[in-house]
Amino acid sequence: MYPFIRYASTIAHAALQVKKGNTLALKETSEIRFRCRLSDIDNFLEMNNGRVFTLYDLGRMDFAVRTGLASSY
Repeated sequence: MYPFIRYASTIAHAALQVKKGNTLALKETSEIRFRCRLSDIDNFLEMNNGRVFTLYDLGRMDFAVRTGLASSY
């Protein structure tokens, strides 16, 4: 299953942070936390490499929204 719910919640949380005034400059660091779910684990009981990169992309999306790189105007 693709992490659509995590993607939507990450964007919503980042948009709320921007609305509160918690924006980031380009040189600042954005940090988000996730827990490893059962659907993230492969047959060897470790997180799948593809899922790790997907979670990295969610972090990049949070950074893009909070810095204004993903603004549509």
